[in-house]
Amino acid sequence: MAVQKTVDLRIPKTRKPRLGNIPQTIKGPRDLRLMVEPERLSIGPGEPPPGFVTATTSASEWIAYWASAVVFHDPPDPRRPPYFGGRDWGYQKSLDGGRREQGGAVIDYIYWLPGETIGMRLQTARFHDAAGPEKEAMDRAQLVALSWQWGITIKDLDEQDIIADRTGEAAVRRLVELLGGRERINPGVAGTYRPVRANSI
Repeated sequence: MAVQKTVDLRIPKTRKPRLGNIPQTIKGPRDLRLMVEPERLSIGPGEPPPGFVTATTSASEWIAYWASAVVFHDPPDPRRPPYFGGRDWGYQKSLDGGRREQGGAVIDYIYWLPGETIGMRLQTARFHDAAGPEKEAMDRAQLVALSWQWGITIKDLDEQDIIADRTGEAAVRRLVELLGGRERINPGVAGTYRPVRANSI
């Protein structure tokens, strides 16, 4: 008498699929993938928490701060102060004395990736894109100085790419693209600048 084996063809129940965590062996920025739990993306950044917006920070920066926390899973609750960033990234980092010293700079966001340090500047319409040639020249000089003096790769995130999306998905995707090496042409240079209001989509 032959013994029959039964095979269980049911699909095993598993946890909801995640889009991934940051692997412990990142070799460079191109190894980054969209590493976000769909549930967290659907919540979105919302309004900035109390104390985030100050005389030197903005509500637009909150969106990129929230996206950084989502991508790096740190801090676990970005809405709770202090707003310094996470273990592998920082927010409002002063270099050469920051705003207090001539020639000093404050980088909006800095990411310490293996083999590369990336500084990200949030380019807003008010202070950068439509601020005129003098401000554009200052931004370019800062980019050169930070790259040359500190060895930081500077990348710009345009406010118009993230501000209108209430879900925060655009901010997360754009951040992952920037950290992975994909840049876009400055909208002021390309002639594609358009004023966008927050949460207009």
